[in-house]
Amino acid sequence: MNHIILTGFMGSGKGAVAKGIAEALKLPIYDVDKMVGEKLKMSAADVYSRFGDVYARAEETFILGELLQKKERGVIVLGSALPLMTINDTILKALGKVYWLKISKKTAVAAAQENNLEWVKGDIADVIGKMLKERDAAYKRISDVVMDADAKTREEIIWDIVLKAGDK
Repeated sequence: MNHIILTGFMGSGKGAVAKGIAEALKLPIYDVDKMVGEKLKMSAADVYSRFGDVYARAEETFILGELLQKKERGVIVLGSALPLMTINDTILKALGKVYWLKISKKTAVAAAQENNLEWVKGDIADVIGKMLKERDAAYKRISDVVMDADAKTREEIIWDIVLKAGDK
């Protein structure tokens, strides 16, 4: 398939970028976290807290499999931890091109503080730093294109992706 797939850490702007791309190219948005929540009739955060990481990741993989059946091209937004599951690598490659919205630890910490994440226990900078170290390797592994989300505005990122992916 030829979907446009966005990955990156929390606060990287995946949702806003997806909206801009979808509007510019007149495509639907498939937000994997929201789709898991809709399927289970609860928020993605509730899915994680009630059923745990393993179950939530399995549901994400199931949703990716469903997206393989979509005939209409769309913009897929991945949950920030989805790339940790290597079982998804083959599915993602079959779905389309993966764009990593890469952000710095400073940006990630600021976003986490702004969103007052209840699940962060301990020093927020330390927790985010450890998560970024683990996830950045996964993002790098699955990505076809790396977008420096600290160096560009959201609008610049949107139009860079639209120009790269718009004619396909």
